[in-house]
Amino acid sequence: MGIKDIQTNTPGIRPDYTEEILSILRSGGSPKAIMRKLEDYHGSDIAGVLSQLSEAERIKLWRVCPAELLSDVFEYLESDEAGSYFGEMDLKKSAAVLSGLDSDTAVEILRCVDREKRALIVDLLSDELRKELRLIASFDEDEIGSRMTTNFIVIRENMTVKQAMSELVRQADIPPQTGRYKVYIIDEVHMLSTAAFNAFLKTLEEPPAYAKFILATTEKHKIIPTILSRCQVFDFKRIQSEDIVAHLKGIAEKEGVHYEEESLHIIARKAEGGLRDALSMFDQLVSFTQGNLTRQLCNENLNLLDYEYYFRLVDYFRQGDISNALLLYQDVIGKGFEGQHFITGLSEHLRNLMVAIDPATHKLMEVSDAAKVRYGQQAATCGLPLLLRWLEISSDYEYRYKDAGNKRLFIEVALMKLATVVTNP
Repeated sequence: MGIKDIQTNTPGIRPDYTEEILSILRSGGSPKAIMRKLEDYHGSDIAGVLSQLSEAERIKLWRVCPAELLSDVFEYLESDEAGSYFGEMDLKKSAAVLSGLDSDTAVEILRCVDREKRALIVDLLSDELRKELRLIASFDEDEIGSRMTTNFIVIRENMTVKQAMSELVRQADIPPQTGRYKVYIIDEVHMLSTAAFNAFLKTLEEPPAYAKFILATTEKHKIIPTILSRCQVFDFKRIQSEDIVAHLKGIAEKEGVHYEEESLHIIARKAEGGLRDALSMFDQLVSFTQGNLTRQLCNENLNLLDYEYYFRLVDYFRQGDISNALLLYQDVIGKGFEGQHFITGLSEHLRNLMVAIDPATHKLMEVSDAAKVRYGQQAATCGLPLLLRWLEISSDYEYRYKDAGNKRLFIEVALMKLATVVTNP
């Protein structure tokens, strides 16, 4: 029992802890510290201050509080108010909170939740709770969400791909026991042989009304035409770096994370168009850097070589300074970077310099605006013919690197060649 619970056992009016709780939530402490302090308060105390919090502060509360405590809080809220707060929570936390409430309260709250989100929340509940909620509220499948049947096909030892497809076809003939659909997701479908596709073709041509097949692949051209012609195709493209950076900015500002814009561009470039990867890296970096994202810390934690090295290296090439170019490479490998990583980064840097010559093509660089200006300045001192010659040499050595016997010497020869282009074109 917490300290505040002991104090409230005395007869009379319950003390008002509003200011204390607001102070804790707005203290800027770590999530664990906030959670430990809030556990000393009764659910009704926390419920009484929710209306005084901003949406960002409430979202922070939903994130740091355990589901058990939030279930206690929601017991003291009106159903329409609770329903609006559910719209601010993520789906898993919403389902966990509902599981801790009595069925009647859960039903009243669900009625106030947006229909689409309600279906997603209920889909995460246990089958027993879902049935109980439907029984109490007489929800139909559309109101409470139609759960899809998930089927697992066990690949037995020595089972061929064709046999696995035959097992899938057999299971597809059996109607779902709950819900309206059976959904089959076949990943890397381009790996299937022609025989496996033929075993699947009949079912795909005339599928049962309840069966839905999702074929996922990154190499659509390898799927045989007879299969592809019977599918509705959705092409998912890479998310642009600018869009990822804008999304990360919004999160950083909402969470109070200090950042350098270049650090967000580094994350976006490393994610290679995947927002999920970008969010994972952002979350890890925020933890590692204590909420202070800088370009240097991002490079260190993501094991990336800072582009400052390449700017210096190109200056050495222009000056024909072989000695400093070799010393710079020694510094790079001393930090634990491999030659392949170094030469690939050099080729990318030279490519960016070529793109930076014309302002119209600046958008092709996945760097910050400040970095684009700097690339443009260095490119102007080199000129296109020189950059093309450097890039030709760099790309050639990058391509042949894996076959080199003495890899360090191989890179050093490349640097010497690059540094002598100006004096011996």
